[in-house]
Amino acid sequence: MITITTQNRSLKFIIVVVLLALLLTLSAWIVERQLVSTRHTHFDFYLLWRGSQEVLAGRSPYTDAIMLDIQRHTLGHPAAPDENQYRFVYPAYLALILFPLPLLPFPVAATWWLVWQLLLLTLFIIFLLRALDWHIGLKTLLGLTLMAISFRYTLITFVWGQSSIFILCLLAAALWLWRRGLDLWCGACLAIATVKPQLLLVILPVWLFFAWRQRRWQVWISFGVTMGVLIFLPWLFIGNWIAGVWSQVRPYWGYTGASALMTILPRFLPSAPLRTAGQVGGSLALLGYVAWLCRQKRDMADTGDLALILAVAVVVTLMVVPLSWAYDIVLCLFPVFLGLEQLQSHREPVARALYGVLWLTSVVSWLINTLLPLAFDAMGWKYNVWTADKIIIPALIFVVLIYILHHDGGRRSQVSPILAV
Repeated sequence: MITITTQNRSLKFIIVVVLLALLLTLSAWIVERQLVSTRHTHFDFYLLWRGSQEVLAGRSPYTDAIMLDIQRHTLGHPAAPDENQYRFVYPAYLALILFPLPLLPFPVAATWWLVWQLLLLTLFIIFLLRALDWHIGLKTLLGLTLMAISFRYTLITFVWGQSSIFILCLLAAALWLWRRGLDLWCGACLAIATVKPQLLLVILPVWLFFAWRQRRWQVWISFGVTMGVLIFLPWLFIGNWIAGVWSQVRPYWGYTGASALMTILPRFLPSAPLRTAGQVGGSLALLGYVAWLCRQKRDMADTGDLALILAVAVVVTLMVVPLSWAYDIVLCLFPVFLGLEQLQSHREPVARALYGVLWLTSVVSWLINTLLPLAFDAMGWKYNVWTADKIIIPALIFVVLIYILHHDGGRRSQVSPILAV
């Protein structure tokens, strides 16, 4: 009986692997035919690929020559002063994380990078469901999957070959590993996620704070060791790359028009001192709220509580840290899914209304770019879709999280964070 059961499991595993391989191959063929072969190098991924290629070749990617090469391949011409300059603003260890894609011809690398985005989005859903111990039916699973795929910022990130879905998946994986008690792997995931450090400015301190409070030192050790390796290995190839990336980051905020809710809303204040006070005061208030939550929950031992505070940290990051364009709003899927899990059993009218709003998040993301421009035109106002993106979606989700936290503190999972599978 044991032998038969083992054989059946092995056969099922082989079938799943074969089907997955066929699905990925089919996806790669479709992506190559419909996207890569028609757009050639006009992807943001070209910046990641080209800069990483230079690092592995032992050359600095933080030069004007590389910037011009990226401009010609992504824009088709050298960038004008008011255009995105496409400087390589990533840490040099991106080359290690993308390996071996930088060694492949760009069409091949781009095809598989785009296909992997679909796989990473699927893994995000799986990891987060497991981390929250959220048992759902097939209809709910299909609904969540459809929402994740149709979310406007998911499609923007995918079509342009950005890296935000990768960060989203790493956060969900780290939370699942935390729940399982696999702290070494959790710390490593957090270190790898710093490849877009601006997205971890609030999330990482929160996570490390709770690791410290719970004396889960392996998270700290693994994070520190992994970061050390990531920083040191590129140093062997190109020397002091930190100074190089800093030289590219300094002008970045100017030519991208990077902004966030806390840099946009104060612009409506009447004077420069008030605008500065509004930006600084509003940002400090939001960061202070996250710190207050950490203090309130400092002795919690529940993965659900940590996930809720991390969800707030994700939204506050998007509201405080100036970001270019709207790719990174795809991280809002993390708090949206968490909010749905928290509100699904609530029966209060307000909770049910907010639950419905979260299910419509994907629809709202498209209405921002369709109905709002018409309304602004009718009133003779200038409309900026990227500005609207950065205000409406994070603010909407933040309101829902505030309700969850202060209505009943969020529901606690009854499963031990260490013993849960």
